[in-house]
Amino acid sequence: MRPYLAAIFLVALSLPAAAQRAQFLDDRSSAQQVVASYFNALQMRQFARAYSYRLRAVADVGQDELDRTYAAFRADMQPVTDLRYRLGEGFGDAGAGTYMTAFAVVTQATYPDGSITVESGCILVKQVSPDAQDLVPFQPIRIAQITMHTTHDRFNDAKMAPCRNTTPDQGGSP
Repeated sequence: MRPYLAAIFLVALSLPAAAQRAQFLDDRSSAQQVVASYFNALQMRQFARAYSYRLRAVADVGQDELDRTYAAFRADMQPVTDLRYRLGEGFGDAGAGTYMTAFAVVTQATYPDGSITVESGCILVKQVSPDAQDLVPFQPIRIAQITMHTTHDRFNDAKMAPCRNTTPDQGGSP
């Protein structure tokens, strides 16, 4: 084996399984790509990047609250050793210069002890029309809400949640 190939092989062996599979993706060109980028960041264990897909350009809360909510998010995700997801069809709704897209999603999280949690839910993505924005900072497409519920179904058998009528005021995490 050539020396550089051996080095690459050894580095790959030392990475978590999810990081070995994931290729970096950071794409805010569409609601679907934002969700794919969010899961990519989680799979690569880049928690700050994942959390950023859920933030407005200007935070709605103070720095202390932002730090607290990020710490809780990171603590929830830190033990996950592998993450898979299936994304369903997106359902959109437009109004007053804002476009909302709701996606059904099923996730499977694997933990160090081998336990697995399968969840089904909805991800709501918000896009303020670029034409309606003439102030800085620019508000990119972002995940406005995630609502998930544990299911006892296997990952491939879990049903997609009904997300067609999902709105931001139905609860879930901001």
